[in-house]
Amino acid sequence: MKAGVLKKKYDVGIVGSGPVGLVLSGLLKRCGIRHALIDRRKDPVIHPQAHFLNARSMEIAQSYFPNEYNEIVKMLPDSKYWRDFSYCHTLTGTELHRVNQFQRTDSTFWESTPSNVAHLAQNKFETILRTVGGQGSADALVSTYRGYSVKGCTYSPESATFRAESAFPDNVHPAIELECKYLIGADGASSTVRNSLGIAMQGEEAMQHLVNVHFSCPGLRPLLRPRPAMLYFTFNENMVAVFVAHDALSDEWVCQIPYFPPFQDRKDFTEEVVRKMISSGIGASLPLKIMSINSWVMHAQVAAKYGNTADSASKSRKESYTKNYNNVFLVGDAAHRFPPSGGFGMNTGIQDAHNLAWKLALVLKGKADSQILSETYEKERKPTAESITALSLYNYRLSAGAATSLGVDPALAIAAVAAANAATMLPFSVRRAAVVKALETGASTLKWMKDWENNMLGGVRVRALQKRLDGGKSLPLIFPHVDLESKYIQGGIVAPPTRFAQTHNSRATFTGLRLQVGARLPHFWLRPSLGPDLVAAAAQLTVSSVQLPALMDDFDSIAANDGASTPSVLLMVDSQYAEQGVAALKKLNPSLQRLFRVISISSSAASTAEKDHLNLQHQFQVPHFVVDEDEETREVKNDQSFHHRYGPVCSGQILPKWTSADSHIHAFDFQCATGRWQKMNESYVKHQAQEQSESGVKAHSVAVILRPDGHVAHVVCAEEGSSVAERTELYRDALSRVVDVLHLM
Repeated sequence: MKAGVLKKKYDVGIVGSGPVGLVLSGLLKRCGIRHALIDRRKDPVIHPQAHFLNARSMEIAQSYFPNEYNEIVKMLPDSKYWRDFSYCHTLTGTELHRVNQFQRTDSTFWESTPSNVAHLAQNKFETILRTVGGQGSADALVSTYRGYSVKGCTYSPESATFRAESAFPDNVHPAIELECKYLIGADGASSTVRNSLGIAMQGEEAMQHLVNVHFSCPGLRPLLRPRPAMLYFTFNENMVAVFVAHDALSDEWVCQIPYFPPFQDRKDFTEEVVRKMISSGIGASLPLKIMSINSWVMHAQVAAKYGNTADSASKSRKESYTKNYNNVFLVGDAAHRFPPSGGFGMNTGIQDAHNLAWKLALVLKGKADSQILSETYEKERKPTAESITALSLYNYRLSAGAATSLGVDPALAIAAVAAANAATMLPFSVRRAAVVKALETGASTLKWMKDWENNMLGGVRVRALQKRLDGGKSLPLIFPHVDLESKYIQGGIVAPPTRFAQTHNSRATFTGLRLQVGARLPHFWLRPSLGPDLVAAAAQLTVSSVQLPALMDDFDSIAANDGASTPSVLLMVDSQYAEQGVAALKKLNPSLQRLFRVISISSSAASTAEKDHLNLQHQFQVPHFVVDEDEETREVKNDQSFHHRYGPVCSGQILPKWTSADSHIHAFDFQCATGRWQKMNESYVKHQAQEQSESGVKAHSVAVILRPDGHVAHVVCAEEGSSVAERTELYRDALSRVVDVLHLM
């Protein structure tokens, strides 16, 4: 006999337990926030979707989910299997050109992050989050309701309530009703939460329709061993498609095939049809196992609002569809739908969750006013999504340019469909036949690509493609400015007096050390100064500046002795000014002091011996696990294509700290042996002086105030020679301004 409707109350309810929902759940769990996770699915999807984790997403994983990060790295094959994009007639036949995505990426990028990038199918990433980290598993803080579909939501100033019905007969309850202080829509592109608020999507809709075929092909791997790639763009007379090697070592693939409604339909692509098309794209007769056939529609859209928050524009129009209760927020595909060109969808969603989690935690713990949510989340994340939408569209058209070089312009196919749609005086069957014939005619000339070196038409077109790709006009895999320098220009930041810093989509040279208000703090290695009695231990402990916020959370969790952390704001100063930093902090309200940590960094160069030791001990290439092609056993190999560095994160239990008379004020001492901290500061001062057209500017020292998500809230410059009192007051004023913009209490 089944139980009745279950009714529960939580601090946060997360609808959707894909990677974005699971990451948000994990971050809230670290902070001790009680929440519920609900999903209509019981298990991860089998059909692969996204397949690339960029550097910023992997930094978040490495900092907050180290076990999951290590498992991802273990699963990665040698990058030679997935760093290239291949342009070919068929997978096993004539290759027209290829692009090594790592070689085209500035080497500075690899030195500017402590983390890997990863080619990993979304369903496998979700499985790792569930199994290795236990994300989404029920415990004292997390209640999980799988196999329930949300059917309705109601909102009030105090809470958001949603009802969900069981989608599986074996669920204990036929329905559940959850009341939450905050509701998060992480439920994908067709978000029920977003629709319940009446929030529209804005941008280009239904740009392209594609059939996605998930298949395996035993025997294909040996044939592709001389020319492995992540993506194979195939152009032949029978099909134009993209083959994604989701796991080339186990011959698991997805083939994306465009089609053109209303004259073509998903139902036209039966298993028999797609099997024939895939064999044509492979160019060899091999056994195929079709695991699933899905279809999807490509959009380039961003939600009009990121939740039911109020702003001046909506108030003036007296819009009522969002209710303006400030207790519902959208993340991931519920908030934005990008073309896949660039792989930004899942990554942007993970970073949405990272931005939102610490703000929710501070509000629910009474450390920040709810304005931090209404005044910063949408203002920070929506412009980011809009910018990435524009970049995705640019990338999409860049990809289309490759097809155009070969004589198959996608715009002509779209025009033919539009013309047939407009010719309503003709029977549908006639118009359909005309469209199909036009598509076949357009693709027919691709037969000349097979032997392009020996025929004029093929030669002209392939050389045009090669020139285009060699000139950089091809779809990139890595976007340094987006991954590591994306910045917020409004929201929870103290706006700089000048705008000298480049935005993330700038054409400026990527340096990896560009300090920008609103952007993630650049990466540099730090070593804790543990004192002479722990010199040996110090040599074994390194942490990236990128990992400092998570490290401070860990320290807070240990200090609290309850396993829960409160996100903290970091004041980073040169070690010689640490006492002034602490003195400035003591001038704040005692309740605010507990939200800050002082990070003291020595910018003096380490001795040559110490540098050599660090290089030997920590600056080695990240090992990757590959399948030995003869023994089929796993062994560790250094991937020569990567130049990442990493060290183990320091344990909060042995971090050095010194306290003032107020025992809750902590300062942590680190040494930057590489000098990157000092170089970053000098670069900031230089750019500021150039922007302000000042000459003869005196040397400055820089203090950085870092938000819990690792983005810079404020940068403070002090002239060398400033008195202790002047510097203390400068820091106090800076801290007060950050308190205001983050609505801390």
